[in-house]
Amino acid sequence: MLTWTLWRALQRPPVSHPLYRRTLSQRPREGLRLDEGVTLRLLWRLALPLVFISIFALTPVIFPLVLVTPALLPIIVNWFSVQWAIKTGSAIAREHEQGTYPLIALIPFGAFGASWTICSACMNRDSSFADLHAFVRILARFLLFVLAVALVIAVVIAANRGHQTSGNMFVTLISMAALAAAFYIDYVQSSVVGALVGMLAPTYTRYYLDSRAWGFFSYLLLQVSVYLTAWLLGFIAVPAVFQSLHFTGVYTGLCLPVLRVAVLYFVREGTITILWRILTQRLNAAPSDLNVISP
Repeated sequence: MLTWTLWRALQRPPVSHPLYRRTLSQRPREGLRLDEGVTLRLLWRLALPLVFISIFALTPVIFPLVLVTPALLPIIVNWFSVQWAIKTGSAIAREHEQGTYPLIALIPFGAFGASWTICSACMNRDSSFADLHAFVRILARFLLFVLAVALVIAVVIAANRGHQTSGNMFVTLISMAALAAAFYIDYVQSSVVGALVGMLAPTYTRYYLDSRAWGFFSYLLLQVSVYLTAWLLGFIAVPAVFQSLHFTGVYTGLCLPVLRVAVLYFVREGTITILWRILTQRLNAAPSDLNVISP
């Protein structure tokens, strides 16, 4: 899938490339801003104590606070992704304003290679990309631990109780696992969308402020459209199909969460594919260039 190819490429930036190092050394022209790296380190340093306290104490007050933390992940991810889109677009637009972009576009793989390198540098500046990834890994391990414990409990209860009770428990477990998968998929694909929108913005406007506005509103429009489409398909269309086919019971409860995650993934995958094709056309990139940036 295109999502994972681009995601692997974003995780392996061209750290030895001169343009990459040059972009890292240039501080963005911004006023008051929130430092992403400091924010993330503060978040996971606050989250970890709550996780461990909830594991050993499980008090009625602390445990719900920990469960709320994963639910905040989409907000955190979208905040950082739109920041990456804005910073990437403004960095490339600044090169256009200074008249240096035609020169750096002479590097191997042309304008596409230059834009990708600048994008990688903007996402990894101040270690924000790595810090967000570390934050997500911490939450993922915690959720896996909770699901594993819950699965053991469900198996024990299923061995001692009736089919209906065990079936409902497994439906709950599948729903939890699907929710965790949806959070992770949204994290990966939102990051990719932010990178693509950031590279696309300067192809439509080469002015610094205009590029920032274009990236911000385009990213928000795409994300709202994806979430709305996934909600309409997953929570309205798919249940309506199940109801028309008279599918009910435990098996319906097991299938619906999985199908909803699949809908979210493929709607976003289609969006990423369209963005990628537009980007390659506007930067006159060859299809083989994807093999160069991917590991």
